[in-house]
Amino acid sequence: MKDAWDWEEEDIELLIQNGVQESLTLDYKRCESLDKRNPNRKKDLSKDVSAFANSAGGVIVYGVIETNYLPTGIDSGYDPKDITREWLEQVINSTIQRRIDDIRIKQIELKKSNSGHVIYVVSIPQSKRAPHMAEDHIFYKRLNYQSMPMEEYEVRDIGNRADAPDLSLQFSFESNVIDIEFEEDKEFSKPITLYTAITNESIAPAMYYIVRLFFDKQLTIINSGGFSSTQSKLYR
Repeated sequence: MKDAWDWEEEDIELLIQNGVQESLTLDYKRCESLDKRNPNRKKDLSKDVSAFANSAGGVIVYGVIETNYLPTGIDSGYDPKDITREWLEQVINSTIQRRIDDIRIKQIELKKSNSGHVIYVVSIPQSKRAPHMAEDHIFYKRLNYQSMPMEEYEVRDIGNRADAPDLSLQFSFESNVIDIEFEEDKEFSKPITLYTAITNESIAPAMYYIVRLFFDKQLTIINSGGFSSTQSKLYR
C-alpha cells in the first residue's frame, strides 16, 4: 500500500473494505474529533499525536467512522474553509512540547462520498526528540488501541532514545558484477554480489559495530569482501 501521506479517497475505501483494524500504529477518528467549538478536542488531539510520537509512530485518520476498532465508513467530512490543514498543523505545534519534527498532514478531498468536503490523514514519525508532553502536561504512549499516560520510568527511558546509536543494516544483491573469471557450470549459479550498508539514524555517534552474516554451507563464498571467516566456515 502507498505511504499514508499519498493516500486518496480510494485508499481510505480500501482500508474499510479490507477491514484494516486499528493498531499500535493506526487510529480512526470521527469528524467530531476535530471541533473548534469544543476546547477538549484540542487536548485530545495533542494527546493522541504525542502518544504516537512517543511510541512507534503511526497514522491518525480524521473522518472515518469506527466500530469495535474496525473502520465502517467515511464520515461526512470537514468543510475545508472551517477545519483547514493549517489550523490542524497550528494546533499540533502549539499544544505539544517539544515540537514534533516531520509530521505530515494530507488533506483528502471526498470526490465520491461528499463532494466539497475533506478528511485528514496525519502521519506521525517515531520521534528522536521524545518524550513529548501533551497540552494537559502529561506524557502519553500508544498502547494497543489507546493513548495512555506513561509511567515515570518510561518517560526517562524514552528520553534516552537519542543518547544511543540507532543502527540499521541494509542488504542489496546484484548478479554478474564480480571481478573474477567464472566458467558456466550446471551445478552452480552465476556469482551474486552482496552489498551491505550501515546507517545511523540517531544523533549519537556509533564508535564500533559488529556484523555477523551466516550463510548456508551449500553456498560457496568466492570473496569475503573484507569480512573475516570463523573456524566453523561461517562468515561474519
